[in-house]
Formats: sequence, C-alpha cells, structure tokens
Amino acid sequence: MIDDYTDDFWIYTEQVDSNIIALNYDSEGKTWIKELTSKDYLKIENLNDKNNIITICGYFNGTLLVNDEVIGESKNSSVFILRYNHDGILQSSNFIENINQGLHSEVLNGKVYLNALVAGSEINLDNATLNEFPNNPIVNIIINEKGKIEKVLGKIGLDIGVKVIKSAISTDGTKSIFLLSGKGSVKTDSKVVYTNTSENILTLLLLNNDGSVLWTKTFNGSIDVEKSCITFDDIDRIFIGLSFEGNLSFQKSTFKSNGQFDIILLQLSSLGDLISSKQYGTTDNENISHFLRDGKGALYFGGNYEGTTQSRIIGNYQFINASKLDMSQAFISYVFERDFDNSGIINKVISNQNILNIDKLIAYPNPFNNNISIEFNVSESQEYEVSLIDISGQTVYRELFSASKGSNKFDIDLLENLSKGMYFVKAKPKQGKTLIDRIIKIE
Repeated sequence: MIDDYTDDFWIYTEQVDSNIIALNYDSEGKTWIKELTSKDYLKIENLNDKNNIITICGYFNGTLLVNDEVIGESKNSSVFILRYNHDGILQSSNFIENINQGLHSEVLNGKVYLNALVAGSEINLDNATLNEFPNNPIVNIIINEKGKIEKVLGKIGLDIGVKVIKSAISTDGTKSIFLLSGKGSVKTDSKVVYTNTSENILTLLLLNNDGSVLWTKTFNGSIDVEKSCITFDDIDRIFIGLSFEGNLSFQKSTFKSNGQFDIILLQLSSLGDLISSKQYGTTDNENISHFLRDGKGALYFGGNYEGTTQSRIIGNYQFINASKLDMSQAFISYVFERDFDNSGIINKVISNQNILNIDKLIAYPNPFNNNISIEFNVSESQEYEVSLIDISGQTVYRELFSASKGSNKFDIDLLENLSKGMYFVKAKPKQGKTLIDRIIKIE
C-alpha cells in the first residue's frame, strides 16, 4: 500500500491483483474509489498530495482503464502520471512509452519531476516520439501544473548490463542521484564517465539539472541491491540505506555485518563525502525497504527481519520476529531528526511500530447474488466500520462491527436490490490500516 494523509483525509492505493489497483480517498464528508486496471501489469511507484491535487505515478502495460474507461494505451512497458482533485475529477494525464526501470518521481512546487531509464534510444511522450538520446539513457522529465511537458533531458547512456536500482531528486529539483549496479560503462556525449567491472560494486551517480555528471562514488561488498533506499534532505545531504552481508567498503571506511544481512544507514555531504553512519544487525537477517521524508527535516526508515531469534531489542524497543509467528514480516520504523549528528546517533526515536502482516480481508462468495460474508484477521481488538461502496464511490451499506484480535467473520444479507457490477468491501478501524477487497454482484 502507498498512501498520503493529513488530519482531514487519507489517500491510499491497494494492489488488488497484479493488474488491478484501487485508489481510495477517505474524508469525513467524502469517499471515492478509482479502480485502475491494465492488460497484465500495473504498479504504483509514487502517490502525492500537494495543493489539493493528488498525483499518482506508476508503470502499466497495454490498455490503462479507470473505472472501465480507457484513458491510455501502450505497446510496451510505460509510465503513467495522473492528477486528480479531491472530488475525484481527473485534471491531467501523461503517458511515457519505452521506460525500462528506475522510475522515481517527486512533486515540487506543483511540478512533477521524473527520473527513469529508457529501453533503447527513444521514448514516446504523450504521442510524440523523442529519439535524440544515447542508447539506454537516463531521462529527466519535468511536467508543469497543467500537465504540459516542460523539460526532457537524456545525456547519460548506460551499457546494457548496468541497471538503475533506485534514484532520488533533490528538494529544489536541481539534482538527481542514482544507485547503479551491474557490469558496464556510464557514458555522456559518447565519452566514458565511469566503468564498473564487478557485480559486487554499487555506484552512486549524481547529475545536475542540465544532465551533466557532478560525481560518482562506489560501494564494494555483498549488497542486496533490491533492498536499498536513497533520498536527499533539504540542504542537499544524501541519505543511503543498504542491506549488506560480510564486509562493505566505502571511501576509507569498512563495515562488517554481525551475522547475515545487516542494515547500514549513511549520511553523505553534497560532495559525496561520508559524514556519519549507523549500523543495525544481529546474527539473523535485517533488511531495509523504505525511506520516508516528511518535509520537516525528519527521515523515517523501515524494513524487516527474519531468522531464529524470537524477538530482539533495537535501542529501547523490542520487536517480535514475524517469521517465528508464521507471518511474512515485521515492519519497524525510526526517525532521524533534522540534526543528525556526526557520530551517526539517532537523536530521538519518535515513531516505532510493529505491524504484523495478518491484516487481510476476504469477501465471498465472489461473484455474489444477495449475501456476502467477510473474514479478516486483525492484530488488535477495536471497532471497525464495515461498508460496501459502488464504483462511483457511493456508500450503499455501512455498519459498525466490534472486531476481536485474531480471526473475525461478518455477514451482510439482503443485498438483492443492489445493481449488478463491481463493489468494494471496506473495514475501516478507528486507528490503523483500512482493509479492502473487490467483489462482483451478478443477477
């Protein structure tokens, strides 16, 4: 789930299937749902709400539909950018064909800044073909508040073996940083800027807003590149989170894991020099999965761990080992305050959570005629609002239900007057994650 929220509303997406995503908007006086579907692949990369405009960015393949209405088509892997107001009305849409990987977007001052790696040497941007690029270029695209393309840059080309793992955009939009893996060269204007000769090397590449290379730095070691994070703070310092095993080298520093994979957090200056680091690890596996910058100078990170240990203590907090409870993972989060000091100490933990991934809702039979049953498991007892919402966002059924910790069942009867079609079943707690499932009514 990807979400954004304030005290007044909550916007979130739910991956219903590999090619179906529900976009949900909840406030005290208004609720609406948009069902996004594609031919065989759909993934949300970023959801953002700024100035009462919801911006959604992600990948799709084939035909993209919203509530069964076609809004975009592509012949191969493509990127979509949709903007909705808080009434659920589409304000603008953009489509970029031939994007390979490494998608990252930010909304800054109403504009969308996007980084991605192109497959080949051309892209189709809102039905216009652009081909003045090197092979496999990294592109930087800026889209203004009205959905118009303002800038497209693509000076950096990558050899076929080089992959973009993660990227980030500075808070003023003037710089982009990329985590690259794989063997091969990075080129600009047909000149080699950097060549990676080992699978154990992870490269940091910093670009200016004119597409020029500012610097490259490297990590050397056994790194799980898919479990890594990177972001900027508001003064162009760079924060990196890596999951590594054994020895990890960066500049003049070497780090050693405590057992299997450890998490290491590094703070770099705008010039790429190491300011400080902090490492977490036991004899089991610890992996980082998320960074979140809250716009007030705070940086959250989260991840999961697994192994033989029943529980473990990090700082002043104890966390349950999810794998011992037959659950998929435990998620924990911390926060750096603005003044991350040079010793790498987290000055204050203001958020920690242990989310056991047992919260799941299933509605059946699907399809249904007149009656449905809802089953869901929850990690704590509390009151839920159970509702049934049609495709237009109208709530056609609502009832309060006192759920107990563990397994719960709730029946909804006498639905024969409902029109046939798709509905969303929601169980919304007073605190925590809203559970959702999609269900079809037939005659």
